[in-house]
Amino acid sequence: MWYDIEHSTKKSTVATTETTEEVVYKDPITYTEYETLDALTADFPEKQPGVTQYLPPQSVLDSWEFRMGHIDNAYYNYTFYDAEQGRTIFLEISTTTYYNNMQEWLDELSQYSTREHEIAVQNESWLIDYYPDNEERTLYGIMPDSGADYALMIWRDDGEKDTQNDLMTVREALGI
Repeated sequence: MWYDIEHSTKKSTVATTETTEEVVYKDPITYTEYETLDALTADFPEKQPGVTQYLPPQSVLDSWEFRMGHIDNAYYNYTFYDAEQGRTIFLEISTTTYYNNMQEWLDELSQYSTREHEIAVQNESWLIDYYPDNEERTLYGIMPDSGADYALMIWRDDGEKDTQNDLMTVREALGI
């Protein structure tokens, strides 16, 4: 406490401490890159034992070109190219976090997210986030069969930003 002579009042200051939780991975994040879906699928059980791999429907595999895939400690992903629409499609799926609904996912994300974003559309199993800093959108969701969380992004050849409709159309084609 200190004494303010002019006003003859006692004032005190209180120091506050904020505790934050930092995520620390025990193992360094390493990944394996795959040029074919067959190679990724063949390696998946060894890299992610006990995890059920999501595979896109045959209609997607027949119409989109598989460009690349990765498996790391916590996620696996697919990059496809849809020549008909002129866009690259990226789908990343968690192998370590599982949720019952999007509210659980949002509650956890709010602890870590520092990037400004707006939820454009949300339902029980997915939402579309809009990022005003670069005007991009990402569809986040919960896999219907496993509860694993996923992220879906689209980059268009013409440089235009994807729309909510673009993301919804791709999500429906993927059956997620």
